[in-house]
Amino acid sequence: MVAVPAMAACPVRVTGALRRILIRRARGHTTPYRDKIRVWIVLRAADRQTNTQIAAEAPVS
Repeated sequence: MVAVPAMAACPVRVTGALRRILIRRARGHTTPYRDKIRVWIVLRAADRQTNTQIAAEAPVS
């Protein structure tokens, strides 16, 4: 079996102001679930998690 290196998520830069907006939207009661998941993914990519880490921790199946 050949080990495949974990691919890094695309470099994402999120400013403090944008991070606050994304978190507020993700916590909104009227925000669609798919958008909450997208915010979750973007914030983890901004925290420099690999695609493998993000996929393993994603709250979807």
